[in-house]
Order: sequence, then structure tokens, then C-alpha cells
Amino acid sequence: MVTIVAMLVPILAAAALEDWLIARTFMYYALFSAILLYIYGVALGGNSAERTSGAALLEAASVYIAVPIIAAAPVVDLYPNLGWRIVIFDMISAFTTTGTSRLANIGPVSDVIHLWRAMMAWLGGYYFLLIAFSVLGPLRINGCDAREDGSYTLTESYYAAAYDASRRTILRRFNKTVLPAYVTTTLVLFLGILISGEDVTPAIVLSMSTLSTSGIVLVEHAPGFVAEVLIAVFLCLALSRFILASQGAKRLREGFVGNPEIRIAFGLVFIVTIFLFSRHYAGAINQDSVDDFGTAISALWGSFFTSLSFLTTSGFVSEYWAGAQEWSDLETSELILMALAICGGGVATTAGGVKLLRVYTLTQHGLRELNKLSSPSSVPRSDGVRGMRRRSVMNSWVVVMLFGFSIGLFTLIFTLTGHQFEDALLLTVAGLSTTGPLLTEAASGRDLVTPLSNFELTVLEVAMIAGRLEALAVLALFNPILWQNRIGREKRNFA
Repeated sequence: MVTIVAMLVPILAAAALEDWLIARTFMYYALFSAILLYIYGVALGGNSAERTSGAALLEAASVYIAVPIIAAAPVVDLYPNLGWRIVIFDMISAFTTTGTSRLANIGPVSDVIHLWRAMMAWLGGYYFLLIAFSVLGPLRINGCDAREDGSYTLTESYYAAAYDASRRTILRRFNKTVLPAYVTTTLVLFLGILISGEDVTPAIVLSMSTLSTSGIVLVEHAPGFVAEVLIAVFLCLALSRFILASQGAKRLREGFVGNPEIRIAFGLVFIVTIFLFSRHYAGAINQDSVDDFGTAISALWGSFFTSLSFLTTSGFVSEYWAGAQEWSDLETSELILMALAICGGGVATTAGGVKLLRVYTLTQHGLRELNKLSSPSSVPRSDGVRGMRRRSVMNSWVVVMLFGFSIGLFTLIFTLTGHQFEDALLLTVAGLSTTGPLLTEAASGRDLVTPLSNFELTVLEVAMIAGRLEALAVLALFNPILWQNRIGREKRNFA
């Protein structure tokens, strides 16, 4: 239903551009899909039984296949030479907030279609927030239980309340609190980018791509410096879900400073920025261009913005990024961008990757183990959450190991299909971390998406969906206990 209503956006955009063919096509498919949805709703109208947790999780995963098919139908009708396979791949990529595309590489399409892709990514970002709260959260497989103390994360009372409430109650509560903030934040960013001098369509695409961390931009369009600053500010929302959850300036300021996700995120961005700038500066010395102060500042900002963007798995590239490489005549290693994308953003945000809170949890656990090696008789601090810390470390370690295993598995599949190891690794990391622009920026000008066969596209689609839901959620579908428990009926510990 939401996808059908969202078709009003390309309809209005095409009408504003007086492209009546696109407007009519989206309107017809919206009406046709609404009729099918009404028939489906009537057929299931009498089924009010609460579904099992396994059925809810399977339903959440199946949406990543059903919605892209509905979204692809009008595009295929408008561009029949593209075919269903290519358009569905682009829609799955958008809905999983990956952002990679084959449409731009095959032939020119209307900006309305790219606006539709950005709209699907925006809806996909909110949809993941929805299932992270209503499905993955109660099952404790979305990382929200990973914590150092109880000051900023969900507690046991949250999980108990989630099981006591029905799914409909949980969804109503979430939409009431998060949906207004999600829409308002997008509108504020859109107005800011519009005031900075961008046109309406690029401003809409950039604002929706930023909040969904999809990295979708119009073809051959780069935002200006002011727009990049605004995007960087709003990308901080993908570093921790606590920012949107905070109420009041004082609590927001305290949480921003004391949140481990924020601290480790800016620590990583600062280290990578200084490293890249130092590397470019050393190269500029050899090129006798080190006295160009303006280029040096541009290189510093380009390194910071691009590092923050890839850490949040958005993949925006600063317009000064290429200038920094020309300044020093040095290319940036793709391993740095891949490492940032693998770390990912905050838990229960639109960002992908392993997630910063898990990285922080494992780092703290490693420091505690090193302290035990140096001082075996020391007694660690105990503040009442020691059991939670132990479980958080275990869950974080399991997710990291599954992520590493998934990288090895998909890389092996791509290499067996004929790809070089470097290209196979790039395809795998881009899919599992939902960072599609990684295929463009880290591939050094090579087009890795267009030559993919149908089988390779399917493998990449599976990687994108598995990376969006996380491998632990996929494996949870095979847990028999999950198919016996009903949310709102029975409390079980799935940790």
C-alpha cells in the first residue's frame, strides 16, 4: 500500500516536467496494484490470528522481493528494452539501500526514474527501521542488546514489553514516534539543500538518499560544498539511533558526547582523514604543489566527507575527492573504503555493515582480556550488567564471524563465475555492507555491474538482502523455536 501511494511522487514530478507518458504509466500501475491489493486484503480479511515470530521474520524478508517487483513494473513498461531482470535488480538495490544501478550504465533514462529509485530507497530505509524495532528487536538479533552499560540502549524491560504487546501495537507505537521524525528530517534537509542552490529534483534525491544512506544521485550531478556540509551533518543520524531517540537539547548533547558509537565513528573518520591527507600531502611534496593552500583544504574536506559517507554506507563522494588525488597524483586504496563500509553505522539505523556498537563491544572486550593478561589478579568493574556484557560480546562475535563467513562464501561464488579476486571481493563487500557506490569508486573506473550475468545478479541480490537483514536473521529462519513462539503470546529467550 505504501509503495502504491509513493507512486504519486513520480506522477507529480512527471506532470511538473510535462512528461505525460511517465505520469500516465505510473498512475495506471498504481490503480492496477491498488485493485490487486484490495482483492488480497479481502481474501485475508478474516485471518486475525497472531503469527509466529518465524512467520513475521519470513514476511519481513519477503517484502524485499515483493516490493521491488511492484516498483519495477511501470519502469519496465516505459523502457521495455531494459527488461525485467535489470529493473528488478535496480529496485532491490534501491530498497535494500545499496544504491548500485545498471540503468545509468545501459542507457539514458528520465530523472523521474532516478527520483523513483531514490524514493524506493527512502522507503526501504524506513522499512528497515520498522522491522528492526518490531521484528528483529524482540528477537534480539538486530544488535540493540549489545551494550556497555544501560544508559543509552534498550533494556530487558523493552523486550518484555515487546513480547507483551501485539505486532500491530508495536507498529502503531513505532509509526507514531519515528515516522514524523523521519519525514521532518528529510524535509529539513531538502529545504537546506534547495536553499544552497541545488535544483528541486537533485535536492529531493539527495535528501532521501542521505536519510536512507543509499547514496543515489542523479547521473553526472555532484552536490556543491554547502550541500555536502548539510549532508555530512545529517549523515550523523546514521551513526547512532540514540540521536533520533533523544528528547531535549541537554539530553541530546550528553548522549552525543557519551555515546560509544559516536566516539568510535568520529575516531575512525579522524584517523582515516589524517592518514589520507598526510598521504596526499606527501605526494604533493613530490609534485611541487604543496604550497597550494586552497587545494590542501579541499583535499582535507574531501577526505573527511568521503570517509564519513562510506562509514555510514552511503557512498557519497565529495567533489573535492578527485581533486585531492590529482593534487598528489596518488590514488586512494580501495581497502580503506571497504574497511569503513564493513564497520558500518549505528545499530537499528538505515546504515549497513557490522555496526559500530558491535565493533566497540569487541574492542572493549579485547582491552579487558589484555588487562587480564597483564594483571591476572585484577577484578573487573561490575555495575550490574556483567551478564549483559558477556551476552553482548558473544552476540557481537557471532555476527562478526557470520559476516566474515558470508564475505568468504560470496567471494568464492563470484570467483567461480570467472571474476578476479579483487573484483569478487568488491562485489561481495558492496552487497553485504549495502554500499553500492563502492563498486564505482573503489573499482578504479572499471564497470563491474553491467557485465554481470543473470546468475551473478541473483547472487548479488541475495548478498544485498542478506546484508540488509544480517546473516543472523537469515539463519534464525531455520530455528524451530522461532516457528513455535508467537509475539505477544509467549516469552522466550533467543539469545
